[in-house]
Amino acid sequence: MSRNRYKQKQWKDEDLENHSNLMEGILFLETHLPVVFLNTLLSRYLKIIFKHNPLNIISKEIVNKVIVDAIAKNFLDRLEGILADKIFANTSERDNAFNLTYGLLSGWTTSHFLNHMDTFSKNRFINKESLDLIYTLYNILKPPEGFLRNALEREAESRPEINQLIKDLEMTGKK
Repeated sequence: MSRNRYKQKQWKDEDLENHSNLMEGILFLETHLPVVFLNTLLSRYLKIIFKHNPLNIISKEIVNKVIVDAIAKNFLDRLEGILADKIFANTSERDNAFNLTYGLLSGWTTSHFLNHMDTFSKNRFINKESLDLIYTLYNILKPPEGFLRNALEREAESRPEINQLIKDLEMTGKK
């Protein structure tokens, strides 16, 4: 973005001088907060379930509703716009919020694909189960076309087995 466009968005000269540090802070907050929040919610849920086990059906439904509502509010409502959208205007706010949030939430899943190639596929005792899990996770995730290739781009370029796994997964999504 040009200096004039930042100025139009009420950026001060000192903000422009510290542009990279400010952007790094904004992106750090945007990328880490959802995962921290989700883990915090799940930890709290676990604590409630553990402390009050067994919960009666009504209590369990109330706790489930509270947790699901909190997830919806803090993740799904992000599609209405997030802080980084006020700075990056290349794509629509909704597209930008979706791409960022989806990438963050699916990060552990995509890293598991690499773990499969690095460790689990080489262990003959869990090779088949790990591959089955990979296909199941991919089918649950149902990523947008090209998502996995973009997420694992560097590894896929240098490692043919990862490139092949991506092709195989993309083919299962088309069936």
